[in-house]
Amino acid sequence: MPEQSPEQKQTIRLALESIEKLVVSGHMVEARTDLTELWPNITEGLNIAQKPSDIAVYSGIGLGYMALGNRAQAQLFAMFVLIESPGDIIAHAILPIADRILVVRHFMHHHRKAIDLMHAIELYTPAASVEVTFYLNILNHFENEKARVRLLTPLSDGATLFNLVLWGESYVEKFMRFSLPSLLAPGNIPALAASGRVVLDIYTTEADRAHLSAAPRMRALSEIARIDYTIIPPEFFAFKGANGTGAPDRLFVSGIQSLSAMKAKALGADLTYVVTEGLYSDHHFSIAKDYLQTGYKAVLMSSLRARDSNLASHLDKHGVVTDNTIAIDAKPLSNTPRRTSTSNSAIYSFVATPASLTQMSSRFTSRRRRASPPIVIR
Repeated sequence: MPEQSPEQKQTIRLALESIEKLVVSGHMVEARTDLTELWPNITEGLNIAQKPSDIAVYSGIGLGYMALGNRAQAQLFAMFVLIESPGDIIAHAILPIADRILVVRHFMHHHRKAIDLMHAIELYTPAASVEVTFYLNILNHFENEKARVRLLTPLSDGATLFNLVLWGESYVEKFMRFSLPSLLAPGNIPALAASGRVVLDIYTTEADRAHLSAAPRMRALSEIARIDYTIIPPEFFAFKGANGTGAPDRLFVSGIQSLSAMKAKALGADLTYVVTEGLYSDHHFSIAKDYLQTGYKAVLMSSLRARDSNLASHLDKHGVVTDNTIAIDAKPLSNTPRRTSTSNSAIYSFVATPASLTQMSSRFTSRRRRASPPIVIR
């Protein structure tokens, strides 16, 4: 854009302040009238075919901030526009591709809106075709999976759904070695299965599914729980990241967890998430389930995670692994090296039948040295 004189900038600045106040107060007609008057000042030197009456007010405000040289504020308003109007050409012109991808990331669980925006990016930015294809593959996959979930019928009362996402030899090995034996402890899945249906909702690759289903402990688990495998399409792993997509695998992990919440709702099941290296004490899940059955909406729990060799070697030295448990006395467990326990515990939720997709589990790193008792929410 051509450089504006100080007097022109002051005129634009005052006009934008007035327009924003009108927008905030809900006077959109007056805001558009003022934007029309400002239009020649903020479009000077630009080849814009649209009339100001055809432009979203926020797009016009964004152009105004571009004229002032305030690119950050202009891009903020352009983001607002894309949320409501994914095909807005001015918003696409103002926002770099990375920021448009960021808007898509924020709407990964609103698939139709995200799909519309990706098609617009594909139209206006052909150079981003590889990234666009990656997103469209993910979004269309989840749309298909959502349609499949809607066909499910409720299970009997007391059902529980466990979500697990894993792929790769090291993660499968950790799950087999740590998480699975502790899930099979008498007070965990066996106890829940004695009073209601249990579904282990696993998302993995075709190769890892073959490894998992052939394991003796998984066969033992299948005798007391239903195991649902969903194969992650291999093309999801081909894209390594670009522009605003630094960790593409995180996108479909979050989408998968959202699908499990939908599935739990459809099945009428309580929902929790397990991790590949989780270490769950005996009765870890049955105690939480008791809280839910007495009327609590969710239980926040913490558990150790065998994320590195320190805790793994500690268990090898002091623990006894059988077909369905990892046994270790409390004293040696409490003496686990500090550098292991401070960064290798997780807090997550066990949620009563999700009423909506906003009632999702969250996991984050805990800095507590000791596992805390369950936190219950009415």
